[in-house]
Amino acid sequence: MPRAKDNRKAVGTEHCGECGTLARFYQVQKGNRTGYLYRRCECGADQRTGAAVQVKWLETMQRTGETMIPHPLEGSREPAPEPAKPAPEEPENTPEPRAKSEGNPKTENKRAGLIGLAAMAGAVAVALFT
Repeated sequence: MPRAKDNRKAVGTEHCGECGTLARFYQVQKGNRTGYLYRRCECGADQRTGAAVQVKWLETMQRTGETMIPHPLEGSREPAPEPAKPAPEEPENTPEPRAKSEGNPKTENKRAGLIGLAAMAGAVAVALFT
């Protein structure tokens, strides 16, 4: 079924890896999804509104110069992380790290859990008999 003729202008383009044609991005003009992008190519229309796909489209599409409605997720994009600075060199005379307490931590956690369970059972027994 052919789509309805409209006068919408594409706000961005991208090469479609599925069908090999030029995919065009449009923005929803009215309603609850105003400002969200949707994509059209030979594969069909992709109208997903998830944050991940919308942010990906905003970053990968090549803008055409048409004016865009402010996108609802435009402000929620995180800025690109700054490159990590190299750590300062440590002096050669660093002390050895402290040895951790001996014993299996899982065993200690089990013991603590059993002790807590026994204390709770005792408290319930006291509450029932008083």
